[in-house]
Amino acid sequence: MIDQTVSQVSTVTLLRFQGLNAFWIFAQMQKAPKKLAKVPGLNFFKLMGSGGKNGFSKMLNVNIYALHCVWESEKHADEFLEKSKTFLEFRNRTSELYTIFLKATRAHGLWSGSNPYKTQNLTPTGPIAVITRARIKLKFLPKFWRKVPSLGKKVDEVSGSIYSIGIGEYPWFMQATFSI
Repeated sequence: MIDQTVSQVSTVTLLRFQGLNAFWIFAQMQKAPKKLAKVPGLNFFKLMGSGGKNGFSKMLNVNIYALHCVWESEKHADEFLEKSKTFLEFRNRTSELYTIFLKATRAHGLWSGSNPYKTQNLTPTGPIAVITRARIKLKFLPKFWRKVPSLGKKVDEVSGSIYSIGIGEYPWFMQATFSI
């Protein structure tokens, strides 16, 4: 049952870029936030890169990026994905693009100083997606990164796992995962 008082929706768009477009998207890590900050109905966003292999590696994957957005409503998300010049530019440069719509049922902790999610009382009727995010303190970096390769192997072996990727705002320090 969907809580009708909350219309917030999140999207995760996975984008693959090839050739010179990989350089273009890398530049967008600095340029796009200024454009995204002006999008109507967009309350929170993060454009993130990914790690090598399945995302769980210290090496960067310069071809795969994720755009995570939290919207006031699904209508705002649809308008952006269908009509926005900013998103059209992304779409026209990708070799592959996939957007997943999400509704938050649980959230804790802060992301960039706030918790952008309004949780809803839902009964899942399909796959469940999970976003994790952490800022890794300098003193814990070696220990964290020693465990990442084995974690990357394990997430693919979990019963019911459809897809997982390691993503992040800043390489090595601000990490996230997206799993279905």
